[in-house]
Amino acid sequence: MATKSKYEKEYIPSSKYVIVNNDDPDLMPIRVPLPPCPDIRTIDGYGLPAKKQKFVKTKLPSVLVDLEEEVGDIEAIYEELSGNQQKYFKEIKYIESEWDKRLNGYWFYSNGTPTYITGVNYLYISHWEIDIGVPEYRSRDRKFFLFANFCDNDPNSFGFNYPKHRREGATNKVQCWLYEATSRSYRRHSGIQSATEDHGRDVFTEHLIPGWKSLPFFFKPIFQGSTDPKRVLLFREPAEKIIKGRIRASKTKALNSRIDFKSSDVKGYDSRKLLKYHSDECGKTTDCDILLRHNVVKQCLSTGRTIVGKAAYTSTVGEMDKGGGARYKQLCDQSHYDHWDDRFKRTKNNRTLSGLYNIFIPAYDGLEGFIDEYGDSIIDEAKEYLRNTREAYITAEDFDSLSEFIRMYPMQYRECFRGDSQKCKFNLKILEDRLDELLFTSSPKTTKGNFLWKDGIKDGKVIWVPSERGKFEISYGLEEKESNKALFFNGLKIPDNTNSFVAGADPYKFKTTNSGKKSDGAGAVWMYRDASLDTINKDALDWRTNRFVCTYTHRPRTKREYGEDMLRMCVFYGCKLNAETNVAFLWDYFDERGYMGYLWYGRDKRTGKINIKPGTYTSEEVREDIFREYHNYIEIHGSRECHSEILRQCLEIEDKMNDYDLFVAGGLALLAAKGKQITSVDKNETESGDVFHRVFSYKV
Repeated sequence: MATKSKYEKEYIPSSKYVIVNNDDPDLMPIRVPLPPCPDIRTIDGYGLPAKKQKFVKTKLPSVLVDLEEEVGDIEAIYEELSGNQQKYFKEIKYIESEWDKRLNGYWFYSNGTPTYITGVNYLYISHWEIDIGVPEYRSRDRKFFLFANFCDNDPNSFGFNYPKHRREGATNKVQCWLYEATSRSYRRHSGIQSATEDHGRDVFTEHLIPGWKSLPFFFKPIFQGSTDPKRVLLFREPAEKIIKGRIRASKTKALNSRIDFKSSDVKGYDSRKLLKYHSDECGKTTDCDILLRHNVVKQCLSTGRTIVGKAAYTSTVGEMDKGGGARYKQLCDQSHYDHWDDRFKRTKNNRTLSGLYNIFIPAYDGLEGFIDEYGDSIIDEAKEYLRNTREAYITAEDFDSLSEFIRMYPMQYRECFRGDSQKCKFNLKILEDRLDELLFTSSPKTTKGNFLWKDGIKDGKVIWVPSERGKFEISYGLEEKESNKALFFNGLKIPDNTNSFVAGADPYKFKTTNSGKKSDGAGAVWMYRDASLDTINKDALDWRTNRFVCTYTHRPRTKREYGEDMLRMCVFYGCKLNAETNVAFLWDYFDERGYMGYLWYGRDKRTGKINIKPGTYTSEEVREDIFREYHNYIEIHGSRECHSEILRQCLEIEDKMNDYDLFVAGGLALLAAKGKQITSVDKNETESGDVFHRVFSYKV
């Protein structure tokens, strides 16, 4: 053991933990514990001045290099070493030391600080080649590998999500993590999926295989097949082991482990038992629903309640496609290790809803060009650089480029999921800012629940019943005396709150949508502006009315259940329903139930006459009207909208409305609201009965 160094006074004690997700307003920090620091005199770099301490790659002995070149076959190399242990004493000690570091991690001094890295981290920066060669030590990578190891050792964790900035190296790091565990395990299977099958193949052939090929022979189990496999890496032949200071030359039991990739299909790994799983570019996955795929993968990683494997979900922020990016965000929303908001807390099983944990490392940590000689990030200078660039775009009023730059180099977790302003149909900044406010507020603006018949008496009064699993979300409820308002005209029941509310609905179809997912039934209630509350002199941002107050997006077991949900919603609010009539179900259902008076009728644009049929047929012209109404609403009132799902669908939609049921339902409510002055019944017309005769003649 080394004697006490004169430079020891320059050293500082090691930390007991590393913190990830710190200094972010939307994440709670996670303390990742470090192993106890050994005697500092045994740590590499001890005895040097602090300024000269840094990570140094160990050089592969030339004798081993020559052996591998001359002998080639791994088993033959082991036989040579085993039969001449005195001759190769130093080389054998080197191999043992490298295995110890791989299995137990490694301590070294860095600029006066005892620094611990995991065994996978050591393997990555000592032997695992990427496109630029073997990577250098980076403190950002250290955080990543420590967190991955933290998840590996947590019995309640299925793994982690890692939204990251472009060219951060996550794919290479995860492939090293995946390989390291699989290549020393018996009869285990690890797998890769990505946005498409071709991209999954790229991860396998361009990231896993080059890294594996670059390893020294003693870190490669004997394998079966080509030295350049295209689809599966099979460890079918036995690998020799170093045991207690000597090499055992006899053949051992074959690993029979494998690493492969599958298509992006939801059931790609269905019924397989996995040790490690990597879903790369999941934010770009639109061929399938990654939430559904994750539920399949969870079964592959567990036996009953016991977790037996781990997953890593990585995606480049700024390159997330609509649909895929939204689902990845949902997956991350279900993966907070801890959170102050009840919506994001763990289940009673002490697991997150997804079973995963989130790690976010801001772009200024590890940004190329801002890393010192020790591999540590120069945080303050990197922050200033990124902020200066952002300010320059703002000064130039180039908000499209600003949005793109933020997406490419996020400094906060919420910036990971910003949309593309060139693709968004509406004001991207308003939508994203408001979505962030709603997502991370400590006081939710909506409440979930259901509308039910009071005391189970059908066609009596409808009441609101809060429920965490409710199908509706409301941001404005009604007192009992204000709800269920109705009157009768010639025996026909009609709503009597039509000056305050109007609803829209998009019935679901049995067929799937463009994205392959099943259509939802959707509904939305709009509250008209109350001029007594929101006067003409009042800033529109401070208005309390003129907004959506209720939303519904759900696929009930039957269409009749959906019809009853929409009927009860309209009865409660005392409003009429503008239903999409491309599917005539709601018209028929309200008629059958005796509620034709609750259906909204528009006027023909050309003749000005009230339409014979209720609702709206969503033609191309109507589609343009819906987009126009949303545009006007978002520009003026989007910053105070309370229903995040409407905002999210406005953010994602491009041209076709098939996948955006709530967008359609809300749009129909907006169209009906616009026509309020021509669709509400005038008293004189009511007395003459003319309007009701023309609209409901067959009911009177």
